[in-house]
Amino acid sequence: MHLWNIFKPKKRNNWEPVPHHFVKSAPLRATLHEEGLAVQPFLSPDQLLALRRLYEQEHQLENSDQGGMFYSVYSQDTPYRRRVHEAIQAILQPALDALLTDYRTVLNSFIIKMNGPASEFALHQDTTGLDETQYSSLSLWIPLEDITEQNGALCVVKRSHRLFSPYRSISFPPPYAGIKHTIKDYLEPVFMKAGEALLFDNRLLHYSLPNRSDHNRVIVMCGIFPQEAPVVTCFKSPGDPRIELIQHEDDFMINYPNFFVDCHQKPTVGQTIGYVADTYGPMTEKAFLRACREHGIQKTNYLRNALSQGYLQGEPVLEKTAR
Repeated sequence: MHLWNIFKPKKRNNWEPVPHHFVKSAPLRATLHEEGLAVQPFLSPDQLLALRRLYEQEHQLENSDQGGMFYSVYSQDTPYRRRVHEAIQAILQPALDALLTDYRTVLNSFIIKMNGPASEFALHQDTTGLDETQYSSLSLWIPLEDITEQNGALCVVKRSHRLFSPYRSISFPPPYAGIKHTIKDYLEPVFMKAGEALLFDNRLLHYSLPNRSDHNRVIVMCGIFPQEAPVVTCFKSPGDPRIELIQHEDDFMINYPNFFVDCHQKPTVGQTIGYVADTYGPMTEKAFLRACREHGIQKTNYLRNALSQGYLQGEPVLEKTAR
């Protein structure tokens, strides 16, 4: 078992993101390491059609005039989540094998942005899922239709995967919590064609525009780990200066029911493997701007009225039915 110990960094960021060694292409691996993202052709027409059919087969989402967001991983219906994960994996396996080596898919899921003003999704980084002092994970964001300004494009801050902390959890605020309106000036949209894949480091700051189209926007999300990397999450109890590190079974992201309900509570499964000092405190605007200069992060001024929190829907169907 890998035991992590308390440490005290000499400066705010004394760690360097580890390259994504499981990406086959050296130029692509270098781009991901430096920029934090890349867009690649990915799906065949048949694979794209199969994913659309799978989505229609599994979902009967309720929508309102306000719209909202649905993440299949938030459902407490774990048989549904496993069914979706396995079906997506079967469709994507050839494309993933062509791109990656010595990897495993820890989660395949659908993300649906239901059309309406409440479909905007707040600025965030994805939470820690492995030991980032040894490994880096990768997310694949795969739209089932062309992505435009109207249907909820993802917006990112390039190179921001280097700026903050390797320990992230919704149980404690991120270092940038007080400067989000400064960060929004650095976000830029990623417009894509159906079947392309946005590969991004999950430490990258990202946000999504509201869906102002006349229909729901559907994407597939894949979470990729190095084959040997165990699942490790972070948790911080109120009043405790330490961050607890919890190791889980490999299927944690498929089977754990409470990523939406009671999601701020400590996971009810997993084994504590150590603690680290919470030395990554709030980042000031001045420190953020200095980091942007150091990393060549340019202001875009793309967004004007953004960074609210939209509505989240927890389940994929209107009524539970036997399957």
